[in-house]
Amino acid sequence: MRRLTALRNSPAVSKYRSHQLGEATIHDFLEFYEVNQYMPESKYAINRQRVVNLVRDDDELRTVAETLHERFGTTYRTQLMRLESRP
Repeated sequence: MRRLTALRNSPAVSKYRSHQLGEATIHDFLEFYEVNQYMPESKYAINRQRVVNLVRDDDELRTVAETLHERFGTTYRTQLMRLESRP
């Protein structure tokens, strides 16, 4: 229950509710899935599956989870490296 509350209160869901999910950032993704760039990709897969299982009956959260995964799921490490290398 606590994790669902955290997901519902996440910045990504706030952006979804204000019709601005397209403006979600890599940091919104990391927070939503509780991962960081130092974790192995297998940890993201585990966390993602947990989220998918939690949100399966909630259209709003399921949409956010799917959208974030599609946008950042396979490239978040590369995107973070680019951000960190900027002056």
